Amino acid sequence: MTIFSYEHIGAHQAPGGERPSCPKTFKLWAYKSEADMNTRVLLGDFTYDIKGAPLQFFVIKTQPDYPVKIIEMEVTSNYGAEYTSLYRLRVHGSLWKPGTE
Repeated sequence: MTIFSYEHIGAHQAPGGERPSCPKTFKLWAYKSEADMNTRVLLGDFTYDIKGAPLQFFVIKTQPDYPVKIIEMEVTSNYGAEYTSLYRLRVHGSLWKPGTE
């Protein structure tokens, strides 16, 4: 994994142009296996800029030393709503090659 992208609806698509349920700050986690949750690695802390483009790209800050099977997006704040809406998270990278780093 090298980068990931998060896409939220644009202001022009939201009722009244407001998007308070948009995630603001979040953490991205990686796991080797659902059966082994102790492999959890923090890939970084990130901020989605509500004034930016709906589709935003982020560089992964920590590279796990294993093939990632599970990604978790932990939202730590939003833009004011009592709930958070998520739309599209994409992870980008290369296929894992054993013995390479």
